[in-house]
Amino acid sequence: MQIQTVALIGAGAIGAYFIPGLAHTLGEDFCVIAEGTRKERLEQEGMCINGVQTFFSVKTPEEAGQPDLVLIATKYGALEEIRETVRSLTGPLTTVISTLNGIDSEEILAGTIGWEPIVYGFMRVSAVRTGNVVTYGNNNRGLYFGETDGRLSPRILAIGDLLTKAEIPYVVSEDIIKDQWFKYACNIAENQCQAVLGVPFGSFRDHPHVNFVRLHLMQECLNVAEAKGIHIPDSELVRQEETLKTVPYLNKTSMLQDIEQGRTTEVEMLSGTLIRIAKEVQVPVPYNELIYHAIRAIEDRNAGAFDTDPDVCRQ
Repeated sequence: MQIQTVALIGAGAIGAYFIPGLAHTLGEDFCVIAEGTRKERLEQEGMCINGVQTFFSVKTPEEAGQPDLVLIATKYGALEEIRETVRSLTGPLTTVISTLNGIDSEEILAGTIGWEPIVYGFMRVSAVRTGNVVTYGNNNRGLYFGETDGRLSPRILAIGDLLTKAEIPYVVSEDIIKDQWFKYACNIAENQCQAVLGVPFGSFRDHPHVNFVRLHLMQECLNVAEAKGIHIPDSELVRQEETLKTVPYLNKTSMLQDIEQGRTTEVEMLSGTLIRIAKEVQVPVPYNELIYHAIRAIEDRNAGAFDTDPDVCRQ
């Protein structure tokens, strides 16, 4: 089995990570899916990725056909919008990987294309995005993916072979569900903590109040995972603490970047989903309930829900 054609849906901070390597390796057989003015803009301007202006093939879903591999790197809130696009791109031999944070994007996609094409995956990258300029740190582990039963199936081997040729870092997971939940716990803690407190990664190194918030958010997620029979060993927690020390001090999570730029966050994917699952397994998550409402309030503030005109406020 060999992957010869790839389509990427979502050319943001995560999706752009794949573009230089796959465009160089596959040429026109790799494309970013876009339509209308976005397609025109990407074709004309490309993207600046780690300081290099990069151009690549941009195709509509109809032009892309049914490639061997579809990578999904949109925001969580866009999953509903891209359903028909994913359906049209998925043929009998297509493999689909969602790189989204969270733990339920595969389930959402399976509601459209079924489970057979789907390989579980997630990303471990640190990126800063401003417009079409994306900069990555040097400590990225890239794409984690794997079969739910841990098999080195032909499609897993084929994906690994392609990423090796494209010089894109990756990890084939032996327990993708456990690894995905741990990444979810890290995002629950780090993304949401930064979004509310407005602090960079460096604050996780030695600030007791920041770490109080981060660690309590994470522990609640780990408690829910345990209740579902998913055990995260202490060694993973120790390794994450060491990883945080390597992230550039001023780097920010995607959620804090969204808050600062007035965009809607992925809080529904993080604490929103955790709260729902926690109720199902009867595990209390008060810190995540608080952080959920805090972030929703910040989003509403950024959207202008609170009139700050003193004359209006006095009425």
